[in-house]
Amino acid sequence: MATSSTSTTGANSSSAVSTGSIDVASIVSQLMTVEQQPLTALQNKATGIQTVISDLGSMKSLVASLQSALNTFEDPSTYDNPSANSSNTAIATATASSLAAVGTSVNVSVTQLAQASNYVLHASGSVGAYVDYASATADTGIMSGTPATVTNPFSIAVNGVTYTTGSAYPIAATGIDSGGHAYSSLTDLQNWINNLGVNVQANIIQTTDSSHWVLQVSGLQTGAINAVTVTNGAVGAVESKASAQDAIATIGGLTVNRSSNTINDVVTGMSFNLAGVSSGNPPSSTTVTVNQGADNSSAMINTLITAYNAVINKYNDLTANTNNATSSATKAGDLANDPTLVSFVNGIKAMFAQGATDASAATITGLGATTDPSAAKISLDNVKGYLQVGSIKYSFSGVGSSQPTASQFISWANGLGAGITASAVSTANGLTIAIKNSQAGSHTEIDLSGLNNTVSRNTTSLASMGMDLQLDGTIQFNTTEYQNAVGGGLASKLANGLKIGYSGASSNLDSFLTAQVDPTSGVLISEIQAQQQKVTSINNEQSSLQDKLNLIQQNYINQYSALNALLFQLNSTSNALGSQLTALTNSQAKQ
Repeated sequence: MATSSTSTTGANSSSAVSTGSIDVASIVSQLMTVEQQPLTALQNKATGIQTVISDLGSMKSLVASLQSALNTFEDPSTYDNPSANSSNTAIATATASSLAAVGTSVNVSVTQLAQASNYVLHASGSVGAYVDYASATADTGIMSGTPATVTNPFSIAVNGVTYTTGSAYPIAATGIDSGGHAYSSLTDLQNWINNLGVNVQANIIQTTDSSHWVLQVSGLQTGAINAVTVTNGAVGAVESKASAQDAIATIGGLTVNRSSNTINDVVTGMSFNLAGVSSGNPPSSTTVTVNQGADNSSAMINTLITAYNAVINKYNDLTANTNNATSSATKAGDLANDPTLVSFVNGIKAMFAQGATDASAATITGLGATTDPSAAKISLDNVKGYLQVGSIKYSFSGVGSSQPTASQFISWANGLGAGITASAVSTANGLTIAIKNSQAGSHTEIDLSGLNNTVSRNTTSLASMGMDLQLDGTIQFNTTEYQNAVGGGLASKLANGLKIGYSGASSNLDSFLTAQVDPTSGVLISEIQAQQQKVTSINNEQSSLQDKLNLIQQNYINQYSALNALLFQLNSTSNALGSQLTALTNSQAKQ
């Protein structure tokens, strides 16, 4: 206990009387350090949970990035990237989308290019003898008096609407002429036109030296329908530089008129950009050919690998411990004691290990040894079973039997009008039924549920595409294997639309990732919310405990302050007794 003391000694005394006071603040502080240990434990617990929340948020972001990379990898249109090449780019160029058919060849000639209206306003004059304005702020002759009336109005018409410098569209007048009248300068007129908010642009341009200026008025859209008309009245002199007109071109033998030099509605998947007018008789032309674009599969595979590895590395770091050889971390991960929070990553690993499946086709096997479609039978659930094409499910109840023959099932499937074709295929092991998309270029997913026969699909291992699994769970790109895969037709496989970890329409890696990161019902979202609720509960507990600690602290202060007062009183009494004893001793000594 911290104290301070004093001593008094009489002339004939043989001992000293010592009393003291205590340091209340120091004592209470030490006592509260012990009392606050439960609060400190709660605070540390809350901090730990906040760390977990942050870790789960980071993992959620990485999984979302993986899903984005996966969607791009699995999308057939990613690899269907045709390019359009023009034999004469002076006449036209072109671009091709995934809808353009590779091998298409189109002849294009141009009779007339689309153009926009263009005028120049001079101060005066006529063709061949125009006089420019002396400055950018020169008087245009548009004058306004008081009240706001306008003389010498200037008009401009756009898309059938006329705008005049009158009361409906007032123009600023920042100048004063010699007669004291307000007038609009060339700059005022420029601002008035540009502030109309229509497809016209006005620009003041210096033509030669600093004393020669004109106002250029241009339409911002090409085509006759977007023509601009300038009516100057008594204001300056208008020179027409270009009249608005449509483009006229012959594309694949069809002559078309369009308001733009970009024409994208004549040949499916192709956009033509007209560059120049054909010359000669017959007129010159260009041949535009659609070719297969550059192979981008390597970039897509590496993007997927990068996103996957980011998830795996994060998982390894979070779950690292002294017995975990898959992480280079020198300390235990934040989730080393509770790895189940991110155990779904093992599901991602497992689905990657399954490989990539062509879900746009399926083969039904196990129909017996016969090759006769009318004798081979299928076993199915005609109550709950279905054939799914894209997002549409067709119930097996329409087949009419739970044990239909192959012929009956094929007839039913082909009669659905679902864009698929079912056919019987004889093999060495008996009859099979092949189901695939019937439209060229279609990669719609085909799924079967409630079928007791075996359904097989073409699956490609990731290793055979150049994705090698490492000991730490990550994937490394194998250039040699990738090049072998390219030589073996990898591009056509990817163009069909491969699905990683595919077992069915609702059981694949994409749907699994959605279940983790869905913003409303995802597992990670739910776990983050559960952890946040724990923090809220702990915060409430801390608040309640803090209130109790405040009372305890006040009680300690009261108790030790009372003790200190008592000690002070005892000290005062001791001092008084000491003084009396001294006086008595001195009195006796004088006798």
